[in-house]
Amino acid sequence: MVDYTRRDFLKLGLFGIASLPLYSLNHFVSATEIERQKVSPLGKIPEVIPSTCMVCPAGCGILGCLEDGILTKIQGNPKHPVNHGKICSKGIAGLSYLMDTDRILYPLRRMGKRGEGKWKRISWNEAYETLTFRLQALREKGRTEDFIFESGMEEPLTLRFMNAFGSPDILEHSGWGDENSRVGHNLTWGVPLGMSDVAHARYIINFGSNPYESHDAYIGLAQRIIDGRMDHQTKMVTFDCRLSNTAGKSEEWFPIKPGTDGLVALAMAQVIMERGLDDREFLRRWTNVSRENLFHYLMLFTPERVGKESGINASDIRRIAVEFVTNKPSTVISGRGLTGHKNGVFNQRCVLLFNAVAGNIDVEGGYCLPQAFSLHDLEPSPSVSQKKRSFSEIDNPFSLLRQIKEGARKPALYMTYMHNPVYSLPDGNSFSQILREEDTIPYFVAMDTHVTETSIFADLILPAATYLESWGIEVRPSLDRAPYVSLRQPMSQPLGEMMALRLSKPIETMKPKGEATALSDVWIELARRLKGGMERYFSFKDTEDYIMKVASRIEGLEKVGGFDYLKKEGLFIHPKGKLPYKEYEKKGFPTPSGKIEISIKEPLAPSQDLKEDELILTTFTWNVLTSRNASCKWVAEIVHENPAWINPVIAERLGVKKGDRIKITSSIGSIVTRVFVTQGINPRVIAISGGCGHWGSGRIAQGKRFKSDDKDTSLLWWEKKGNGVHPYPIIPVSLDPQGFGQGWNDTRVTVTRL
Repeated sequence: MVDYTRRDFLKLGLFGIASLPLYSLNHFVSATEIERQKVSPLGKIPEVIPSTCMVCPAGCGILGCLEDGILTKIQGNPKHPVNHGKICSKGIAGLSYLMDTDRILYPLRRMGKRGEGKWKRISWNEAYETLTFRLQALREKGRTEDFIFESGMEEPLTLRFMNAFGSPDILEHSGWGDENSRVGHNLTWGVPLGMSDVAHARYIINFGSNPYESHDAYIGLAQRIIDGRMDHQTKMVTFDCRLSNTAGKSEEWFPIKPGTDGLVALAMAQVIMERGLDDREFLRRWTNVSRENLFHYLMLFTPERVGKESGINASDIRRIAVEFVTNKPSTVISGRGLTGHKNGVFNQRCVLLFNAVAGNIDVEGGYCLPQAFSLHDLEPSPSVSQKKRSFSEIDNPFSLLRQIKEGARKPALYMTYMHNPVYSLPDGNSFSQILREEDTIPYFVAMDTHVTETSIFADLILPAATYLESWGIEVRPSLDRAPYVSLRQPMSQPLGEMMALRLSKPIETMKPKGEATALSDVWIELARRLKGGMERYFSFKDTEDYIMKVASRIEGLEKVGGFDYLKKEGLFIHPKGKLPYKEYEKKGFPTPSGKIEISIKEPLAPSQDLKEDELILTTFTWNVLTSRNASCKWVAEIVHENPAWINPVIAERLGVKKGDRIKITSSIGSIVTRVFVTQGINPRVIAISGGCGHWGSGRIAQGKRFKSDDKDTSLLWWEKKGNGVHPYPIIPVSLDPQGFGQGWNDTRVTVTRL
């Protein structure tokens, strides 16, 4: 059996997805059977378990290789429709996340003041008794809505439990969602997302997305872009204020002014209509506006006017618009560079309008409606709580934060799961102040794998099982239009001994046996203890039993072997296979009008009139690092610092060169970091990645060298260099008024040399 060495892993991290597929395909010929036939150097046949990766939203199929019951390697599942056996460095590094010596393996109760870092190990029974007592008290007082649950990762049974308990206040936003994109899609064509059929496209326009490095569909989408470009000689044009990996691989890159992407899309739509190249039949039958009114509206967005706003030459806007519509099939991909603004919903709707004008809606190689499996929950199923949401109709943490700060809300019990808002939200310092005050939030429960910048303030910490230790059925839109379900099943039991937490006073050394538990199993146990009718909705034995019963209702699965087949293969593809294009022709679009709803009353996004010494701060994500996996030693070694990208024009003005220290100041604070001088960024933009600069999420994430059972922890050679800087504390909360999504890329800052 072939294992990855540290040298191999570093190569994968440095060279990215271009080299990763070679590793995967060389090791596999047909799913799990070939891997099962391999023999380890010890002469043992490894056990192979298929599952689903949960490091990012892509949901790639993975295979876990076990020797003597211990997980030793993670690789891609070649049968999986998402990634076809390919896997990124983050997915491989999940093994080091599982084995991290700073993992929490036992329930902990706070001792001393919040944030002081003093803990006492308690039993799970004591933890359950505490939660049951507090939840029962809320139910008896008729205040079930005062239990607020916020999740950074979707898990089975969460919605079922909250509905059964009677609380409408659940924020299951998965932490990587794009609220503005979802709202923009919903308002326009009735579903919260779209799928770019890049595998069949001959022309791709990319607005602020970086699928070669970071995307909700990551490896699967990047793989199809690469294959499609090779098969069809597809041209890709990227509009992004920063030269990302994807921009660097494009035929053309335009360093657009942040927040003006939607205007460029409208200008290109105007060019297409002006030249009579639009799809008149589609616009007539399937949009809610007349062609005459739409053209009159688009005349406001001429290439000359938009060029002044965006920094893109009018001649380039015209040329690309004509190329896009005359080299069909063509499609658009977009990301937070488009929607991570205060006008993000407007930008997203502009891109959908552009696709409609070009006639690219739900056609092969175009911009398509998502196709996904529909799972049916078990009966009896609790009804959705009729109590009014107490902070917002839209699931987002900012409304909750604002109301708590203003005193309009005082949750009696606040619980987070795999969520770190102090680190992952803009202006996280404000949230840490809220969590510190017991009068504001009387009781705070955090369920996580590590003590984090947020859970350090918890009254009770519950040890969470990782995705490699728990059950789930994952359903995502198919990149190939063939709906599928992907099973997540345990590859490992919690391993190792928690050596110490980075606290002011280390707790006692614990026995090697861990007690990390899946959230779904916590819900089952709590429902049984709370009773009052809740137990009737949780009659299954455990999460595996629940997943098995849900799987039994999947159409066509029983014919191929049922749940045993799902466990063996890790996935099931809908027996109908790929669904046809233009599905809307049967029932229309799921909008009030049954058509694509184009708004021609959208105001022109106000331009950012920057002062001479101001820059726009934007953020981005590295290919190996997210805000969650900095405790993985393999990826932390590759990326542990994040200098600020600035253009040479700005560097000359400031008198700085690569490696110099600078101070970046916004309206709410300042940070200090080093500079990276490059032509690959708009001169009025400064860019800093996320994922670095942890100060309370495990010692590896903080770049701290220490001794443990894992000899690598004493070899953290980058300790003196530090672990980078975190930009979110100087980014103020700034929401789109329609989508309530954060304007991540709108912060005005000044920069000074140190």
